[in-house]
Amino acid sequence: MKWITVVVLCYNEEKLILNCLQRIRELEGASGAEVIVSDGGSNDDTIDLISNEVDFIKSEPNKSIQMNKALALAKTNVLWFVHVDMNLPSNSLLLIKKHIQSGFDGGGFKNEFDRYNQKIKRIGRILNFRIFNNKEQSDSGVFYGDNGIFIKRDLLDRIGGVPIQEIMEDYELSRRLKKANAKLIKINEASIVVSARRHIDSGFVKTRMIWIAIRVLYK
Repeated sequence: MKWITVVVLCYNEEKLILNCLQRIRELEGASGAEVIVSDGGSNDDTIDLISNEVDFIKSEPNKSIQMNKALALAKTNVLWFVHVDMNLPSNSLLLIKKHIQSGFDGGGFKNEFDRYNQKIKRIGRILNFRIFNNKEQSDSGVFYGDNGIFIKRDLLDRIGGVPIQEIMEDYELSRRLKKANAKLIKINEASIVVSARRHIDSGFVKTRMIWIAIRVLYK
């Protein structure tokens, strides 16, 4: 019996997509999950590689639209949105199920970077003027895509789905969930490991400054 839909959001990820799907299959309790790849119009070989592997949707390269299209296709009452470059904890499905069954409506995981984690987190704290404060936004119920957001379908339906916008759809989704008095949890028992490739390619400080500027200007 499938109880959760793992939605893989991707765009031009031919190098990583098959490994991502294999890691999902190897998760504890994977038999209870359906998997949907929501592709943002890849022009590489991503779709050809997965066409016989899983259900997939093609859309324009907009994560909020990709998420809503997956929501329309999903057959379960819990959705979990993940990115291709995430290394998911082996017991992540079991942890989500435990917290959903205990009464939570959704939430996300704590995360860390696969390389330079302490450096990236330290730069983030300094640039956000949180030098002596290790708390992150996820500690207050604001989850971003890298937290691996999971949410009950009926609650998503009640708030009108994922907000359709070009950027910050994850922040806005968290804001609307909090406004709807959703009971959210940050799962600290295990971490999602995310790729540091953007920080390495564009520069650590530059990447963090761009993220902060986007958030501040959006607010």
